[in-house]
Amino acid sequence: MPVVARNNCRCQGAFNRGAHPLFTPPKTVHIPQRYLRGAALYCSGKITMKTIRSTQLARALGAAALTLGLAMTGLAPANALVAPAKHDSKQVINYVNLGDSYSAGFGSGNLREGPIPDCVQGDGPSHVTKVASKAKVKLTLDIACAGYTSAQIGQVASMIKPELKKAKLVTLTLGGNDLDLRELVLACSNFGSNKECDALVKTNTKRLPSLAKSVNGTLRTVDKATRGQIIVLGYPRIFATTGGDNQFITVRNAKKLNKLADGLNKAVAKGTRGTSAEFASVTKQFNNHGFGSANPWIYMNPADPGDPLSLHPTTTGYVKGYYPVLERHLDFRGHKRR
Repeated sequence: MPVVARNNCRCQGAFNRGAHPLFTPPKTVHIPQRYLRGAALYCSGKITMKTIRSTQLARALGAAALTLGLAMTGLAPANALVAPAKHDSKQVINYVNLGDSYSAGFGSGNLREGPIPDCVQGDGPSHVTKVASKAKVKLTLDIACAGYTSAQIGQVASMIKPELKKAKLVTLTLGGNDLDLRELVLACSNFGSNKECDALVKTNTKRLPSLAKSVNGTLRTVDKATRGQIIVLGYPRIFATTGGDNQFITVRNAKKLNKLADGLNKAVAKGTRGTSAEFASVTKQFNNHGFGSANPWIYMNPADPGDPLSLHPTTTGYVKGYYPVLERHLDFRGHKRR
């Protein structure tokens, strides 16, 4: 069984994805500390991961442009990717995906290193891979990274302006990591208390206006760089509340967290104002599929609230939850107006 090292203890089985038999990673890779912030019990250090293939970012961006962009953002270049399949340049729909863990497919398949340092992604099926498999669509760059805040995603957008300029489609999720979601979930779970839960919900609710401004700043950066369609996907409610209290959380506190998730989505939607970006809600698509439901599309490890994969969609959540919503918003008819 995989073992996750933490500061003062060892957590066995945190990455035992029973519903995902492909999750059998043999390689140890460092997870960025910014993604390991939050809960006191949260695993911080080394985790076991699947051996990854090298990536094509240097080829996609061009070595000179990449080096300049990375130097400006304080990031180091990554290995070059395998060359993508050839497309008719007159017909191709160039597609760029960026954002946080929900855009990175975190929770589906194995984990892999992304195209820049301290960037972690899932390599399983997701809404991104489904779109990328469409005829004439070419995923020119997938630079979504687990744990990235809206400001960090804005830095990435500034770094990849040449690719955004060519893109006819850009997708992303952002804003979730601007809140202390893991601390919130721990405080509101049966490991915490109602008092701790209420205090943290109040604190994070007060952050939503500034979160909306940060999201807007990042989306303006993306909007200025591309004439393509920009689709901003929202976040699902994590918990089901119709089945009563469960082994991890009470209905009372689950409702509080779901209400905060609704507020987060409203703030992200507000952040699209003044840009051509479209907000696509996934709330209804995930109804009756939160943790605690009979058919959950959200992974949660009740035995270890610090499991980094907790709070993320399963493969089914990405494919049946996110993808149908994204597909309904796709419009490949042309560029946006200037």
